[in-house]
Amino acid sequence: MSTDDKLMKFAPEISEVLEAGRAAPSAHNTQPWKFRVRDRTIEIGWNRARELPAGDPESRYLFTGLGAAAESMAVAASGAGFEASVSLAPAPTPELAASVVISDTPGSQIDEDLLKALPQRGATRSPFTSEPVPGAMLDMLTSEAESIGCHMSFLTDNASVNRVAKIIGDATAKNFERWDVYEEFFSWVRLRRSDPNYYRDGLSLDSLAPNWLFRRVAPLLMPPSRMKIVARLRLHGLVANSQRDLARRCPVFGLLTAPGHTLADYFAGGRAMERMWLRATSLGLKLHPMTAAMDNEETRSDLATLFAAAPDAPMIVSFRLGFGPESPRSARLPVEELLSEPSE
Repeated sequence: MSTDDKLMKFAPEISEVLEAGRAAPSAHNTQPWKFRVRDRTIEIGWNRARELPAGDPESRYLFTGLGAAAESMAVAASGAGFEASVSLAPAPTPELAASVVISDTPGSQIDEDLLKALPQRGATRSPFTSEPVPGAMLDMLTSEAESIGCHMSFLTDNASVNRVAKIIGDATAKNFERWDVYEEFFSWVRLRRSDPNYYRDGLSLDSLAPNWLFRRVAPLLMPPSRMKIVARLRLHGLVANSQRDLARRCPVFGLLTAPGHTLADYFAGGRAMERMWLRATSLGLKLHPMTAAMDNEETRSDLATLFAAAPDAPMIVSFRLGFGPESPRSARLPVEELLSEPSE
């Protein structure tokens, strides 16, 4: 059954909501979610083949992505003139993790700015300009996070941003030394347009928006067999420094934290991340998640100290923020592949 045939089974607003869900962010652009439609309820599960067992053993990134997809659909439902309620299942499973219930009663509040930002939101991996971000804009992003019960922190002085950049460089180098994590990450990197998944999922060379040198060097150095040689020569730190240098090229670095360490907290963190990211997009800001420092105990502690957070703070996403050029968006799977059968 084609995508059009499947979507014709649903009311127009349901189709719009599903499109919003598929466009949500996920770690390495794995797009792990599965959707099942039952009348005006969209059930969200996940595809176990798209989990990241090495890099995400606690399922933090998985449930952050599920929360982001749910919030995207809720925003789209409001744009169609309906209220939407989001809930996490009491005992989440791949078959049923969460639900978005769309009310038949027209909603009273539509955030047009967030709605318009849905098709525009994306990660920008190019250097940002030095233009400062007004405090009023940062306050708006904080309000979005707080509306879901999460907390936002920002660093805006050059010295602090440079310290974060160093932590990110160190963390990236440490991740290169964790071969199970690196090989898992590389399995989602699409370096050649001949790759059958280049326009479907993962991180393509276009979406990474590298400079000309990266485009030439990446296919030579990034394959795990070659990166191991680079690491044995103790040169992987130089490769990691490209992330450090990119992190320096921004006026603001942010950290979003959740209330706790449960799956429900990660899910709420994903919802807050999506609302904050959409608000940033609506304001003309560009955002780039840089989470390597969250994946290592030592660098995570350093990151918490710099942001004056608790050592065990439940981090959802760390990111650079600012003004800059547009970047190509990551590819998305067809809606038909995300729909579980049967849909009623």
